[in-house]
Amino acid sequence: MTSDSQKIRNEYFNMMTALADSVVEMPDAEIEEEIKEDGDKTEETRNVLLNSVRLAKQHALNEARKQYTSDLLAFQKLTFELPPTPGEKRDLLQSMLGSISQSQQLALTGQFREFEKLADEDLDGILLQLFALQSVEKEEDESGHP
Repeated sequence: MTSDSQKIRNEYFNMMTALADSVVEMPDAEIEEEIKEDGDKTEETRNVLLNSVRLAKQHALNEARKQYTSDLLAFQKLTFELPPTPGEKRDLLQSMLGSISQSQQLALTGQFREFEKLADEDLDGILLQLFALQSVEKEEDESGHP
């Protein structure tokens, strides 16, 4: 955040704090008089606050969507060279699974423990997913961010 925007935020915060303090210190009779003059704006105030919360949540959701789209595009651009035969693919898969850490093994399901029974057409997808996971983990390790 820039120093100018931080300065504006601080000024806004100070102004709102002073306003809140003045209302807290205002006698009840004066508050009742204000409500009589301007009308009860409780519902309007409630709607403004609810809309603000909704907009903040939508902003966070939109940011998450942007990040997801960016990550998805980066994932789709990844290319990996796979062995040409199913036997070599099974060997590579066994090797890759054998080299992953204990915590990573816990994250994998045991669905295809017998790789000889795994359909040949499934090998490419599984290998590509493992390559992608390894590249993501490598990026996280290099950047220091999870």
